[in-house]
Amino acid sequence: MRRYRVRERLKYLLVVWLRSFLCKVPEVRRNKISAAIGKMLYFWLPVRKKTILENLKIAFPHRKEYWRRKICFRCYLHFAKISFDFFPFYFADNKSFFRRVSIKNFRLVEDLIKRGSGVVLTTFHFGNWEVLGDALARSGFDVVAIARRQKSEGFDSIVTQARTTNGIKVVSMNDNMTGITRHLQRGGILFIVPDQYAGKRGIDITFFGRKTKAFRGPATFSLRLGCPIVLACCNLVNGEYCVNLELLKTDSALESDDPIGEVTQSYFDYFEAKIRSVPEQYFWFHRRWKKRR
Repeated sequence: MRRYRVRERLKYLLVVWLRSFLCKVPEVRRNKISAAIGKMLYFWLPVRKKTILENLKIAFPHRKEYWRRKICFRCYLHFAKISFDFFPFYFADNKSFFRRVSIKNFRLVEDLIKRGSGVVLTTFHFGNWEVLGDALARSGFDVVAIARRQKSEGFDSIVTQARTTNGIKVVSMNDNMTGITRHLQRGGILFIVPDQYAGKRGIDITFFGRKTKAFRGPATFSLRLGCPIVLACCNLVNGEYCVNLELLKTDSALESDDPIGEVTQSYFDYFEAKIRSVPEQYFWFHRRWKKRR
């Protein structure tokens, strides 16, 4: 127990130091450091490299091995960069933040909120979802994000502090859903990233041509409360983060025998098409397709 506490304390102090260091380093230098770290991880400490290549083989079976390894390498570089951008972007002032972040279709969410409707904002672990939620909170929207707690309490507290700096409220996947329901009924935004494997609790969907399990959260909130689903991406384009927002049409699902399944499948299809265009920006580190028993 004592060793565990010492280890957690050291981990906490390391992250605190890293937060301070990254926020002080100029962006150009930070990008060079992240690129070096990404290359080092790919070649020398290949965490989940096998999982990435297996996932890419499932998603792109007709592509050659060389292409999949190239995407894997770029994936390491991309996620090293957004990891190094985590603290500097959350703690940047609005002028500096929006110099590097642009929002397309901003009026879409604004108009929906003005109508008195809550919005279920849905994205995947694609591009930079952290910047996405922060951009909307900085724009004045009332955002509640559902996030999985980190195993390390110290690390979780630092991450949560950063995420809530600019107004986002963070709730756990295990928290009471009554508060979230009231938030949507008041016209707030619920920010969900539901693309991880859902296991036995999930529903059957198809993703990149293979059956898997998905969380039903976004579809359930939308259909039960009559809240629209807005699909959001925040991709890195020429060194800047570009946020794109699109309304998911769910009219046909209301007449379906399985409306929740149809809505869930529709946004998985949407993000699959987006991911195919820039596959290196998807978080292939997840075990998205697990063996089904």
